[in-house]
Amino acid sequence: MRRELSERPLVIAFLAMLCGLASTHAPANVFYVVALAPFLNRAKAWVALAVGLLLGVGLRPTVEPMVTVPGGTLEGTATMLTSARPTSQGYSAIVESGTRRYLIWLGRDEGFSMGDEIRFQAEVLPFQQARLSTQGGVAILRPTRPIERVRKGPWLWAMGDRLRDSFLGLTSSYGRPETNGIVNALCFNVTSGISPVEYEELRRSGTVHIVSTSGLHVVIVATALAFALYQVPLARPLKLLVLLLVLILYSAAAGFRPPMVRAVAMVGIGLAAYLFQREPDGASAIAASGLGYLAWSPSSMDDVGFQLSYVATAALVLFAPRLGGGAKSLIEYVARPVLAVAQVSAVATIASAPLLAYHFGAVSLVGPLSNALIAIPVAIAVVASLAAWSVSTLWLGVSVGLLKLVVEPMAGWILLVVTRTAALPWSVIETPRPQEWLIVLIYVLLGLLWRPRLRPVSG
Repeated sequence: MRRELSERPLVIAFLAMLCGLASTHAPANVFYVVALAPFLNRAKAWVALAVGLLLGVGLRPTVEPMVTVPGGTLEGTATMLTSARPTSQGYSAIVESGTRRYLIWLGRDEGFSMGDEIRFQAEVLPFQQARLSTQGGVAILRPTRPIERVRKGPWLWAMGDRLRDSFLGLTSSYGRPETNGIVNALCFNVTSGISPVEYEELRRSGTVHIVSTSGLHVVIVATALAFALYQVPLARPLKLLVLLLVLILYSAAAGFRPPMVRAVAMVGIGLAAYLFQREPDGASAIAASGLGYLAWSPSSMDDVGFQLSYVATAALVLFAPRLGGGAKSLIEYVARPVLAVAQVSAVATIASAPLLAYHFGAVSLVGPLSNALIAIPVAIAVVASLAAWSVSTLWLGVSVGLLKLVVEPMAGWILLVVTRTAALPWSVIETPRPQEWLIVLIYVLLGLLWRPRLRPVSG
């Protein structure tokens, strides 16, 4: 373990940066970096630790207490950190004004995009649901006069919004209302069609992550697109460039959430390694994407989506099984992928449990079962939905056929599994909120269980 960590300076720098950023909440948190010291035995490892820690301390956001005055108003400018998301009451977005984040209601106006600078006057309201504050927001803003755009954001964000709205238009016109909510959430993180009851069932069944576009969705899209590009007679560098550009557009349409940015960055690093015929290192790729994202948005460290995404992905890179060798029988050919899906689900569930207990006070016990049952249908639903959308302009009949014959049955199965497993009396266990030091200790101990796996030599 000592040698493996010392040879990965990016991982050391990323962990040290997290310690430095954590000192925002309590200066003593910076001393968590001491846990790395016993595993460092090279000069470059110590340099990486120092650089990462200094970056974290230097970039840590200033936290100011939010004083909510009943009936009070807030006036000023803010930058939209997310795209405008459709809800049952119009559109909303996370904005940042000064050093604070807010959830602002945009009404029925669809013209705002991620990165826009807006001027507003709004009534300040407290959050009514804990899950609304998972992106670091402190309050809700309800505008008391029309919002003005001061400056437009990057064109890529606006293009992503147009692509997403085009998809929503297709599903609303030709999809079933009973499954549109889960389909829109699966593909583009649009959760306005998910009722509070359905959201609670997703939480209890341990499958809420499927309606929050993340690395899983990027991997699904990247795999399907790579297969399609393999059939096209193009040079390998051009294929990889097309793949990366499409993933960036897809991430923009889904709101450039931290898990997706992480996943696209990892894919980009992996593609570069493949292009230059080098063996990619998953742990270093995760760390590189984390360093870049936190340098751009240091306050994202408090985003539960960021935390869960990186923890789950790191666990999968370190502990997930690898399929190697050929199957010797039909039973083994069928059973091995199913067993691998179950193992992957178990690894992600165990790795996420401490953070779920910390943020939500509950851990799903049926998560591994639920995720194993819906893993393949989720992939089919996402790929078929995006394929239907892609051909809708040229072949509307084919598009509607895919929605009716493939997407809706898969979405129906997903909803059935979620409903049935969530209804089990032992589906979830309520837990007290663990102390932060205990969570750090748990992940250190889990890290100590890792052993490098050598790729078998062929030939």
